[in-house]
Amino acid sequence: MTFVVEELRVRRGAATILEGVSFAVDSGERVTVTGSNGAGKTTLLKTLLGILPVDSGTIRVDGTPVGTSSWRRIRHRAGYVSQQAVHTDFPITVAEVVGIGCIGTGLSRAERRDRIRAGLEQTGCSHLLRASWSRLSGGEKQRVSIARCLCRQPRALLLDEPTSSLDPEGKEALLELAERLSAESGITVIMVTHDSGHFQRDGWRRLALAEGRLLP
Repeated sequence: MTFVVEELRVRRGAATILEGVSFAVDSGERVTVTGSNGAGKTTLLKTLLGILPVDSGTIRVDGTPVGTSSWRRIRHRAGYVSQQAVHTDFPITVAEVVGIGCIGTGLSRAERRDRIRAGLEQTGCSHLLRASWSRLSGGEKQRVSIARCLCRQPRALLLDEPTSSLDPEGKEALLELAERLSAESGITVIMVTHDSGHFQRDGWRRLALAEGRLLP
């Protein structure tokens, strides 16, 4: 899945969050968007997904302008994992959480079951199938959230601070998962983070935001 952003401008009230942002991401590419808190990273992800409105500029996903009827037919191809996993004591299992990704797909019960198992297998979480969501560690919740996205067989994953609550071992494991999914399935990965130190690794392109603008 490709993304092309041209002269993006986003405002909230009187505040300008993003200004003059332009970049392109190729299919299968891995990109990090770094910057301090308040730089506009999460806002950028949400505009790419059409969650937040754009004041001016254009966003094209696989050549289709975001917000159009044609885009609405393909937006399920982009999976999103937010910064904070859902915190709940409600008795819901991992299988049920992952199954949320199948909503609206029209899959049969058997196909839904197969997608859930495949997503958990891809993320190394098959052993958690019947586990309680509320008892998972932070790293396990992030992996299960990615498995939920994989149920829709996405062409892109947009990850918002996925390593922020993880220890060094957990961060490394999640990065390796993203790299493997990209390499094996050609999935485009766009990951935002305020901690750029551990992203000095091969195979990732870095974009840096500061005060709503991309640094040269």
